[in-house]
Amino acid sequence: MVDSYIFPRFYDLVQPIGEYLGDISLSDYFPFAREVMTGEDGEVKGLQFTTDVRVMYYRTDLISTPPTSWAELLRMGQDLLSEELTPYLFPAGRDEATVTTSLFPYFWAQGGELTDADGTPVFGEGENREAMVNSLSFIEECVESGITPRRVTDYAKETDLNGDVASGRTAMFLGGNWQVNLLKEIIGAEQFVSQWEVAPVPSMEGGPNHTTTAGGWVWGVFPEDEEKQRAGVDFLKTAFVSDQGMAGWCSIGGYLPPRQAVFEVPDYRGNEYTDTFREHLNRYARNRPAAETYQDISTALQVAVGQVVSRDASPEQALETAVRSVSG
Repeated sequence: MVDSYIFPRFYDLVQPIGEYLGDISLSDYFPFAREVMTGEDGEVKGLQFTTDVRVMYYRTDLISTPPTSWAELLRMGQDLLSEELTPYLFPAGRDEATVTTSLFPYFWAQGGELTDADGTPVFGEGENREAMVNSLSFIEECVESGITPRRVTDYAKETDLNGDVASGRTAMFLGGNWQVNLLKEIIGAEQFVSQWEVAPVPSMEGGPNHTTTAGGWVWGVFPEDEEKQRAGVDFLKTAFVSDQGMAGWCSIGGYLPPRQAVFEVPDYRGNEYTDTFREHLNRYARNRPAAETYQDISTALQVAVGQVVSRDASPEQALETAVRSVSG
């Protein structure tokens, strides 16, 4: 079992398993999952069995139409700003959520790429550099305008925002689908559902142009013995990938299914937001790059976001530091 964005590094080690899939159709998987599961040779290399997605949550008693662009978000945040209300929160600490939830959706929606086809970091070059500076500058503007407090650097994970959300003093925040059940428990299911709705992460220009980060896990089969391969895939299908297996596993674990058909299985227990999460997975989701340089990139950009929020560096300075850190 391998994290989905890392799985392509194992293509040369895992065995092709397409002949064992039976009635499991590759076309039933969301596009981002198909991309991970299929090698360059077109062979099915793995079976993804969970996924997740990042979105913007907003208070419907305060906001009738959620912002789609950065300018709309800043304008709406200014209108909502008061001593009693924090307009916009997101994780900005030293952890993966800072990039997957709070940075990459902005960057990717502009067409930015973190690495080239060979895995070489290119986020500091050309149009990619411009997109990254824009993204960091928007984060800076959120803080400088007052709609986002500098204390977001204390939030390493999306769930670190839950206390602020439960306090009733937050209007919008970036988070993941897995927070729904947690916040229902904290706030109360009826109150949470009556107050909160989800929307795409705002992009620079708005409109239909959005992206988000999807995650999840993939099973791979390593033995060369065909009997073991078939036995392994049969087990995985029954327990994790078939309609019933995936529906049960994702319901128990609180995951989203990476297969579209599973959303319609009666045993799959979604929630009031599941249809929207499904739409975002289909329209906006993409994976982090599988490059071995990715972890260095992620760490460097986490630091960059923190520097910008804390006013320790300008967006340009923070980016240059990140580029040097990765290339050095």
